[in-house]
Amino acid sequence: EYSPLITPDESAILFTSRKSEPITGKISIQSQLMEDIFISRKTDGWQQAVSLSENINTTFQEATAGLSFDGQTLFIYKSKGKTGTLYQSELQGSVWGTPEIIDLNQKDDDLQTHASISNERDVLYFVSDMPGGYGGKDIWMCRLLPNRAWGLPINLGPDVNSEFDEEAPFAHPDGKYLFFSSQGHKTMGGFDVFFVEKNADNVWSSRMNLGYPLNTVDDDIYYVSSIDGKRSYFSSNRSQGFGGQDIYTATFEYTEDKPLTIFSGCIKHQGNKDIASKVTINVKNLDSSEEFVFKPNTETGKYIMALNFGNYRVSYRFEQKEFFTEDIAVTEWIFNVLTKDVELNMVEVFHDCIEPGVFIERNNILEKAGENKTNITKNSSDKTKNNNIKAKTKSKTKSKSK
Repeated sequence: EYSPLITPDESAILFTSRKSEPITGKISIQSQLMEDIFISRKTDGWQQAVSLSENINTTFQEATAGLSFDGQTLFIYKSKGKTGTLYQSELQGSVWGTPEIIDLNQKDDDLQTHASISNERDVLYFVSDMPGGYGGKDIWMCRLLPNRAWGLPINLGPDVNSEFDEEAPFAHPDGKYLFFSSQGHKTMGGFDVFFVEKNADNVWSSRMNLGYPLNTVDDDIYYVSSIDGKRSYFSSNRSQGFGGQDIYTATFEYTEDKPLTIFSGCIKHQGNKDIASKVTINVKNLDSSEEFVFKPNTETGKYIMALNFGNYRVSYRFEQKEFFTEDIAVTEWIFNVLTKDVELNMVEVFHDCIEPGVFIERNNILEKAGENKTNITKNSSDKTKNNNIKAKTKSKTKSKSK
């Protein structure tokens, strides 16, 4: 069992395994069970792992390669002849969608094994043996272009890469730390876990080895961290394990909380199930003018994102039409959890001079002009739950009347 991926609340773990009872009954040419992706949920301890999804596990080899911070995008390694490539699957409600290949501007025979996407979803770190590296497999990055395609790969350089193999990048949602494993850089033995830190000028620091007891003379690899940085999950081949790579967790007792605000909530509505799939949450950093787009779960309406120190404008939109906006000021260097539930009430109304399909706002209710006259009075309820949070917030609703 290896390559663990943890959900934001650490209630579920996804991982790769060759189980003795394969889901698909697939056998490799070496007469060994091929790999599939499993999930275990935490309820008074970790429960028995089960196959993640029939949409994910097939008659070919699949392995966990990465998970977005919000848990909505899964990156998957799929074998491809003598090589392998990266796919991604989107969580559609509670079901993982059919994986689609990721175009990273590489040749078909270039190997890709692992990926990690930034909290803002604008940078993808990945592993490849493509030409132009420092030797073996290196860690590369691509930036998201305005047309939503990935740009040309950029090698992370000698502070990260060596003449040996590097693997398993993990970009923490704080945007400052990148963890990875390497066989080079004078490891204690096999793969060790390292990290680099990005400074204010977006330059990576010199790498640091996480040291013993996390790193050993064996292979220690596929490291991921909890949001607050106090727990980690990784794979290791140790004598006290069950055989081969096993999954371990480590707790950092003296680690300070990360100065990060976790902003989450739920888009609540009284319409049909597909309404949440048409909602986007646009976040603008008022200090840097950078803008990012987040999407809630298409079925539950739940969303989550990480905000660093600074000022933000959060705009909730339905089919690109804004129905609620608020400003958030993250002013303290502590770890916070801020919850914001927004209620989206859809009301069909008669359109005197308004064309059908146009959205207007009356008494803080988002209304859609329809063809039939309906007299409905409802109260809009925008609920903010602030669990002793010190991040300052102020909200405002923008009029959409015509």
